Amino acid sequence: MVVRITSYIFVYFFLRVHFASSDCIWYGICESSDPVHPRYCSYNGTAKALSNDGFKVLSKLCPNYAVGNAKVCCDESQLDFFSRSASLAAMLLKRCPACFANFRLLFCAMTCDPNQAQFITPAINGKLVESITYTLTDHMADTFFNSCKEVTFGSGRAISLMCGTVDCTRQLLLENLGKSTGGGRSPFDIHFNVVNSLAYRNNPNIRPFDSPGYQCNQPVPKRASDPGGSACSCVDCSSSCSSEPPDLPPQPSKPKEIFGIDVWLISGYIVFSVLTITFSTYHIIKLVYNYDNASICSCWTSASDKEHLIHHQHQLTQTESQQANRICLLAYLTAYFNKILTKMFRSLGGIIVQHPLIVLVISLVVILILSGGFVFLQVTTDPVELWSGKESRSRLEKNYFDQQFGPFYRIEQIIIQPKNSSNFTHKALGDASGDALFGAGLNKDFLLKVIDLQSRIQAVSVYFEPEQRSFNLSDICFQPLEPDNHGCAITSPIEYFQNNLTLFNTVRKSDFDLPINDYLDHLLFCTEAPLSTSGSPLDPTAGCLSSSGMPVLPQVALASFNASFYNGSRGVVLTFLVRNTLDPKSIHIQKAKLWESHYLKLVSEWKHNNTDLSVSFQAERSVEDEIERQSTSDISTIAISYIVMFIYVSLFLGTYRSFKTIFVDMRITLGFAGVLIVLASVVASVGFWSYFKLPITLIIIEVIPFLVLAIGVDNIFILVHEFEHGRNVSINDVKLLQQYIRQYNEEKKVKQRQLNNESLNNLNGSMLNLTQNEQHHPEEQDQSNNFSEAVKKLVEDRIVETVGNVGPSILLTGLSESVAFFCGSLTTMPAVRVFALYAAMAVVFNFLLQIFAFIALLTLDGRRYVSRRFDVLFCMKLDDELDNLKEVQETITSRPLTAINDIIKANSVGNDANKVFSSDSDSLSLSSTAMDDDIHEIDLAEQQQRPEVNKNASATHSWLHYAVANFLSPVILSGWARPCIIIVSLAWLCFAAAILPNGLHLSLDQKLSMPTDSYMLDYFNALDNDLRVGPPVYFVVTEGHNFTTLDGQNQVCGGTGCSNTSLIQEISSAAVYANRSWIASPASSWLDDYFDWIDPSGSTLCCRIYQNTSKFCPPDSTDANCTQCPVYLDNGRPNPIDFYYYLPQFLRENPGSNCPKGGKAAYSVGVRLLHDNISNGTLVGANYFMAYHSVLKKPDDYVNALKAARYYANKVTQSWYATTDDYTKGPIRNNSVFPYRLA
Repeated sequence: MVVRITSYIFVYFFLRVHFASSDCIWYGICESSDPVHPRYCSYNGTAKALSNDGFKVLSKLCPNYAVGNAKVCCDESQLDFFSRSASLAAMLLKRCPACFANFRLLFCAMTCDPNQAQFITPAINGKLVESITYTLTDHMADTFFNSCKEVTFGSGRAISLMCGTVDCTRQLLLENLGKSTGGGRSPFDIHFNVVNSLAYRNNPNIRPFDSPGYQCNQPVPKRASDPGGSACSCVDCSSSCSSEPPDLPPQPSKPKEIFGIDVWLISGYIVFSVLTITFSTYHIIKLVYNYDNASICSCWTSASDKEHLIHHQHQLTQTESQQANRICLLAYLTAYFNKILTKMFRSLGGIIVQHPLIVLVISLVVILILSGGFVFLQVTTDPVELWSGKESRSRLEKNYFDQQFGPFYRIEQIIIQPKNSSNFTHKALGDASGDALFGAGLNKDFLLKVIDLQSRIQAVSVYFEPEQRSFNLSDICFQPLEPDNHGCAITSPIEYFQNNLTLFNTVRKSDFDLPINDYLDHLLFCTEAPLSTSGSPLDPTAGCLSSSGMPVLPQVALASFNASFYNGSRGVVLTFLVRNTLDPKSIHIQKAKLWESHYLKLVSEWKHNNTDLSVSFQAERSVEDEIERQSTSDISTIAISYIVMFIYVSLFLGTYRSFKTIFVDMRITLGFAGVLIVLASVVASVGFWSYFKLPITLIIIEVIPFLVLAIGVDNIFILVHEFEHGRNVSINDVKLLQQYIRQYNEEKKVKQRQLNNESLNNLNGSMLNLTQNEQHHPEEQDQSNNFSEAVKKLVEDRIVETVGNVGPSILLTGLSESVAFFCGSLTTMPAVRVFALYAAMAVVFNFLLQIFAFIALLTLDGRRYVSRRFDVLFCMKLDDELDNLKEVQETITSRPLTAINDIIKANSVGNDANKVFSSDSDSLSLSSTAMDDDIHEIDLAEQQQRPEVNKNASATHSWLHYAVANFLSPVILSGWARPCIIIVSLAWLCFAAAILPNGLHLSLDQKLSMPTDSYMLDYFNALDNDLRVGPPVYFVVTEGHNFTTLDGQNQVCGGTGCSNTSLIQEISSAAVYANRSWIASPASSWLDDYFDWIDPSGSTLCCRIYQNTSKFCPPDSTDANCTQCPVYLDNGRPNPIDFYYYLPQFLRENPGSNCPKGGKAAYSVGVRLLHDNISNGTLVGANYFMAYHSVLKKPDDYVNALKAARYYANKVTQSWYATTDDYTKGPIRNNSVFPYRLA
């Protein structure tokens, strides 16, 4: 037993000494059945020399060992496998030469170092190496990690893919690089043992691997066949960035404050105080000294006024007299202008009252002609057409983007959260996971419901009538890898499982049937490495790309998490991308909108059935639908408003005397016609602009009817009120005729009785009297006709005076309103411009129709009224003894009706012509009460009765008029109220002016355009509160940039050798300061990925062609005839011929596990290739580089984010042209950069 133990000890020490003294631990590959995990042969001898082919590979891959007749511990087969394995790392790390050089230093030493036995301890099973322990210094490990930690890949970090987590550390990186299972590509398990750099120097038994390595800001020298490289760019190495402070976009200026109070508020308070003190002082002085400035401001418009003014002017100084003359000149001009307008409108009124029916017919014909424009009516509901001017910079950028790359996708998006937001704990299942706290959004039961919803949406089938067939989402969605892959582009955490329920429910178990990994481990793996094509802890063959082949970024698919702690997500986001076209009437758009309507219905029902979830959703058509729904619902509101206004106008337009005369006094017909005229003006405006093909917006339908109704109803009441109670119309009243006739009838009756009593006291006398009455009957008929004509003449005169008095004010009011609206049409915002044009013409037509059509109707209604006919029922009339002139005797002929007209004319002419401008003229009313109660004078002696007449006339006004005249007006015009009103108004003005500079925000909140019960409000709130990334922003390089020259490439790219002011460098630098730049991520660069894809020293499985042909090999082909593309790089860049020759293939190649740099999924849409007619080759046209904004919540954020993006784009363009010009204004020029963002 002792002998056996002794022999074991002897063998153990013999082996230790043997391997310690030997140089190699392996040599060659003994088993290669698994090409990904070959088994190395155990070898305890010295290093060996390589063949010529092997030395070439060594010179390229491990140039530090290719010195002279070098001997190494690896053969050609090991070098080939290492080269293939390193090619995948090269795709991720090669853009930073120092990082990739350190990677090769680390693994070249492990694979081929002639003294590898000093720092590698193998575990041997027979002749095969099962695993190794690799001892290296912390200096080497840190140098490798630090040089690679900032290298970008796509819009993320390359090290995240290698590490398997966003929060990568040195230890995690080495552990993942040493895995041979769980998706690892190491041929065997490598256990990295990192030791202190100083400790081994004092311990001769430890010889860890150590090398100076390369810092990322240092160049890599050229050695052997390795071309080396310059220092890493600022994008991949912050140490390479300039030490100068970053150039950030200007921030909105913060409000200036004094003692914590806004300086504008203080300024407003000071201005208000100064003006108030000045105003108060003036009034106090005026009261103390009884200052009377009436003489200065008085101007004469009549002889009496002139004498009064001359009397006062003797007391004025020369300065005061000059001031008075200036004031009076203005009054004269005003009076003269009013006089001209009054005469014009009187003449117009005279024409209308003579031919009211003709005027009505002409008005109706004009309205019908204008209504014919509805044939050309176009309704605009597209928000882009509503709110962006065609010549605005944003619209020009959108048009350029749409024309070059096609319109942005139609977005269908759902944000789902459990209402129970409690977190849950994920128990440790194995080494790959540990106890961790997860948000409610990652709960399995919740995610199963999300899977159910996503599956239902994808299965929605809709029948399309024009094509006589059904279709589903796959027929209209965006498919990034078609025709190789027909999967729809869907962003959701379910796509990490490729929408595969089986994979989602998979639980990986150990050999002892214990659970090791579940869906949460896979989710975490994918959130940390979304570009992984394999290597999931749940299934090593499973990757994270979606079923469409598109990567799913966790910040886009998850909601309500803090920072990058995706574990705590409390919700998920489902986004479906649907193809879009420029033609809004295309078959595809019709199908998309039809599918979206069914999609909205499905999600709405699903939300109703899952009350434990908070579901916010939208479709591309949602905004238009909701705006249209709101406008449609407003039609009933408009109808109700017009009906109410019709009832109001009809009831209050008349002045009611008694219950007996109510049917005569009412003006239902006139009120109804007046409201129709208002509506007709809106119709005429719409028809008029429709002839000019000016699209109408739903806002016009919602607002203009109310606007014109308010203006029109005011004018209706003003006209009718002036007609009934108007001034400056001398004895122009029907009651005059009635009183005159009553007076002369009484006189004739008295004379007739006297005559009859004296001469005829018998029956014969009575017969004679009867005979005389019969003889005079024709004269009575003539008298009745004359009376009717007189009534008609008096009504017409009153209408003429009404039009003359009110017409100028209505004209000036309508003119000012229409001019204001026409000025509003000068804006470039289409919705405001169109609204202003339609409103202006509606006001114009309203004025014209009320002056012509309504005055004609008022004339007819006045005739009806004085003839005592019923309203509506015009054939019926109220009996009145005054209308029966049987008792009018022949003595009436002694003062014929023409005499009455002469008296009327004399009274009218007797007034001073300038009395038109006086507000104190007497008036005789045509109101209902005045018709029965007023007693008008005929001769000058009766002038004294005018005050009584005016007193009675005042009683005919409505209660509202009485209240305003007797209560409100005296209060407002009182000596104490006027200063108070001025001070309050001044305070409000100063306050409004003070808050305007900081309170006015130039933005458009979409929430304000939605109905209050719209489901879109929930969606907008979810966008603000739950999303953790903003919308994508595309930096577009316009056509004309030269990508074949080194300078042209360096102006754009972000890798090694690129300019520090290049486009990608600027965007990446901005992403570091996301709180100021509003850019949350570096931009994905097709140019840098193309350089990596075409580089022969990179992955050997990317750019490949069949030998002796020019046909490209598929990336997943294992054909032995496939070889690398024969490309020669100068400083890492292809020559112009190769650049354009291989670029189309790069854009056609799908990304995969062998070559993740294939550009079809990410860049095929973003790079437009043009045909060069001169060289018959290919040119790069417009192209873009995509990044993401940070979270945008408030409307101001969207404006500031766009300004910041334009700042960086303009800065890049300025650096290209070495100018300081502003390229963000005016038309888009060739070879420039501009940002485009959909939202």
